[in-house]
Amino acid sequence: MESLNEVWSHICDYTKTQISEVAFNVWIDILSLVSLDAGEATLFVRTSFQKKIIKETYYKLLEDAFFEVLKFNVKIKIVTEEDMPTPETLPADTSHDYEYTFENFIVGPSNRFAHAASVAVSENPAITYNPQNTSSQCRLQAYSPKISAKEHCFCQCRKFHKRAD
Repeated sequence: MESLNEVWSHICDYTKTQISEVAFNVWIDILSLVSLDAGEATLFVRTSFQKKIIKETYYKLLEDAFFEVLKFNVKIKIVTEEDMPTPETLPADTSHDYEYTFENFIVGPSNRFAHAASVAVSENPAITYNPQNTSSQCRLQAYSPKISAKEHCFCQCRKFHKRAD
């Protein structure tokens, strides 16, 4: 499988065969697969109420679905927007976070541009995406309701820039 979307599509296909269509539409279809790293899947849902019900009722089904699709056990973490780190809560130095590299970033249709922009800014800071800026800092801004991919790109941008110094 080449992307998170493809993995999630297979997970959904499996869960549809295990529960009613109504249950799937109300509780599973509202989830988004945010990340899949080192045997841990992070699923995003909007509210704490939804998170509570899904954990209590559908957690085992989701574990089974991940095992059926990936053929290995996956720890599932369900998060809401309140659980997601804000830029202020992200660690300042992530040089020890080896998993945040461009090489292991899963590029898909929804994040291809962000990945390319991050690589371009890292390789040519202050030139490629901000020709008016003469400083040697990366100047890249991104908006997305999901923070995982942005964090990955920005952490790698920062590490790439520190290596150049």
